[in-house]
Amino acid sequence: MYMMKDIYYYELNIICLCLLLWITVKTISSIDKQTKNLIFLRVAINTAILIFIDIVWKTIDGLPGNFFFHLNNFIDAIYLAVTGAVSFCWLLYVLYDYFKDGKITKLTKFIISLPLIALAICSLSSPWTHLLFYVDPLKNHYHRGPFHYIQEIIAYGYFVSACILLVYETIKEMHNITHIKHTAVFMYVFIPFIAGIVSYIFPGVEIIWQAASISLLVAFYNMQIEQISVDALTGL
Repeated sequence: MYMMKDIYYYELNIICLCLLLWITVKTISSIDKQTKNLIFLRVAINTAILIFIDIVWKTIDGLPGNFFFHLNNFIDAIYLAVTGAVSFCWLLYVLYDYFKDGKITKLTKFIISLPLIALAICSLSSPWTHLLFYVDPLKNHYHRGPFHYIQEIIAYGYFVSACILLVYETIKEMHNITHIKHTAVFMYVFIPFIAGIVSYIFPGVEIIWQAASISLLVAFYNMQIEQISVDALTGL
């Protein structure tokens, strides 16, 4: 049963990784280089990195030897830092997509990036400080540190903020938003939201980033539809 669980885990992550790589390639080749689209590309790339790291971590966690012990520490530190980067870029994408009146200043971006910077510092220092995690040197197993909740608050905080903004703007512009975009926004918000609830109720089931891959596919499809419907000369 345990082996089958591992096989399903690897299959799911490899499928999501291939999906994200496809989205990345298609985005680079077919989407114009607006700021929001470049941020979307960052989200896709960071999510792919996150899932790849997760696969590597699952493979090396528990393997004996000094090399795997240090690799486990390195992988865990990068993984926790990237979770914040994904959520941060997700929030930026929502801001640029739904607030087109130029209100996003450099100061605003700097302020909302402060939690991300704090998370990166805590994460990258954890192999020595054990703030967010520590790796048992005897068994080479990952364990949560005493301040692991900082990572959850920051990473999920960005994500929840993005969801709230999406829902708020969708309700406010309900009469102006197209049916396709309305459906895409709904799925964009609630697929990861439901996955987060499942992961919270069942701590051993971590599927939020895999669900984020599906949401990115929905967002990418919506971007393609918008691009087709916009006249290249008039912008209407």
